[in-house]
Amino acid sequence: MQRASRWASLVLALFFPWVAQAQQLSTAAVESAAPAALQESIAAAGATGVNAVAASGTMTYFWAGQPVAAPATILARGRDDFLLQVDLAEGRQLIAMTARSGARKWGGKISEIPVHNRITSGGNPVFPYTTLVSAMSDRAGWAITDLGLVERGGRKLRDIRLQRKFSGEQDPLGLLSSLSVVDYLIDPASALIVRTESRTHPLNNLAESYPRELELEGYTQFGGVMAPTLIREKINGQVTWEFRLTNMTVNPGLADSDFALR
Repeated sequence: MQRASRWASLVLALFFPWVAQAQQLSTAAVESAAPAALQESIAAAGATGVNAVAASGTMTYFWAGQPVAAPATILARGRDDFLLQVDLAEGRQLIAMTARSGARKWGGKISEIPVHNRITSGGNPVFPYTTLVSAMSDRAGWAITDLGLVERGGRKLRDIRLQRKFSGEQDPLGLLSSLSVVDYLIDPASALIVRTESRTHPLNNLAESYPRELELEGYTQFGGVMAPTLIREKINGQVTWEFRLTNMTVNPGLADSDFALR
């Protein structure tokens, strides 16, 4: 992971200086009341102490404009560990990510998820609070910035930006940190996260970058914790998938082996 991180930093520094400029802009904002706002949101969701979740429901992909729905299971732990299992008619699809690796398995074939897309994945898309709880318990590993109120779809939302910090050996130019930026947009009325914003890239082309948005709706209580029951992903403004949550277990006692492709 360290060798890959150093290589990615060098490539970005040489060919994509706009990434470094983006980092300078993001770190120019003042880290004011951002941690307090996150704590308030975590408390509103009842997520204090939540480190892991196991969720089940229906995943609907929108391929060539046609919806394809299938049962799905999602496991998530902390800021990095994530597993998605979708039982499509043509076979099971698996996506697994940890701090050290990421891979996709479909049709019996395994393909690696490159480091630049693992970093920009934004953690747990179904229940973002596992990432936030991890960030609040490891303040030295994150920059947390309050960007104030922004307008999205006619709504005023509070924008809290999280940006991971890496060691100088892993990220000597700070470019991987720039790629890790995720904005969490909070509804001031409910204090719940209703949207996240980040960037994604084609697998083999860092020169291209697309906005990735997750919309979180229909918060419902599961075991005393509020979770969105509809999560919608948009890439460059186009809906790519929707996940409808039907059940969620909090802190199910997940092991490292649960996040391995099988």
